Order: sequence, then C-alpha cells, then structure tokens
Amino acid sequence: MAQATHAMVTRERLAALVAIALLLTLAGASYWYSIKSSRGLLPNRSDPEAPDFIAHTIALTQFDKEGRAERRFFADQITHYPDTRIEVAAPRMVSLRPDQPQLEVRAERARVENDGQKVILSGKVRVTREPARDTPPMSLATEQLIAYPDEDRYVSEVPVQLRRGASEATARGMEYDNATRQLQMAGEVRTLFANQ
Repeated sequence: MAQATHAMVTRERLAALVAIALLLTLAGASYWYSIKSSRGLLPNRSDPEAPDFIAHTIALTQFDKEGRAERRFFADQITHYPDTRIEVAAPRMVSLRPDQPQLEVRAERARVENDGQKVILSGKVRVTREPARDTPPMSLATEQLIAYPDEDRYVSEVPVQLRRGASEATARGMEYDNATRQLQMAGEVRTLFANQ
C-alpha cells in the first residue's frame, strides 16, 4: 500500500510539473508573439482586398486655414482599404465659400486617390452651381468626372451635357474651374444659345 501511495504521489507531482511546463511554454510563446507583433516584425498576412474599415452615413466638413468651412462631404458609405484606396457610395459635395456661388457635386459612387487630392466620380454624375450676380445657374450631367477638390477644378473625358441659364451645350469632354468660373468644352461641341 505504501508503494501504491508513493506511485500515486509521484504521478500527481509529475502531472503538476507537466502542467507547469505547459503553462510556462504558453506564457513564453505569448510574450514572444506580443514583442514581435509590437515591433512589426511579424509579416502582415491580411488580405489587401479586405477593407480596414467601413463607415455608414457620413457627413464631413473641411475647413480652410482660418477655420472657415470650405466644403461639406456626404456619403451613404465609405470603405477604406490598406493600400489607402477609398471607395464611396452615393457621394455628395457642397461648397460653402461665401465669396463664390454654391457648387454641388453628386454621383452614384467615387474612388478617392492621393489623400483626397483626386476624386473619380462615376454613375449619373451631376454638378450644379447656383447663380451669381453676373452668371446664371449652371448644371452638368455626365457619367464620369474627375474632381480636384483642393484646386476646385473638374475634368471629364466622356460626353457631357451642360445647361447654363436657358442655353445648352453637349461635348465629348470638358474642364471646369469653379474658382475662375471658366469652362472649356472639347470634341464635337454643340451649343444652343437662348436669347437673353
């Protein structure tokens, strides 16, 4: 009986030592993994096509250096990817500068590049500008428009339809500078001027 008790105690001690060894191994592996991951030494195996984050029902306001609101952005959804690409569903931008006519741009979707310096809008793109003292209201319709928000400039290389007051024009492409209110149309330009 003494031998059976001694064997049982030995087995229990051995089981406890094995459990302690396993716990120490697990703790050591966890510590090693945390050090490697905090230093960025482990390879990132995440899918580059999987988004970093998705946000719904967005409203952002951009301010100038003096703290005045310059423009406001709205979207149903924004999806950001690890390669810094941003995709936007139902984007809309409204200019808020008091010294210029209000400009509104909307589309079905957009892709943002270069930290927002270039925005490619596509699908039922519409641009409207409120009238100013010396210019009538303007509206533009196209299927793709490249916006350069910091420059307040817009370019399209696909067919566009423009209405300015009662006058209308179509073309294969255009460039519009909202700051100077200058529009250049290109390729098979057709215009219909209304009597003023």
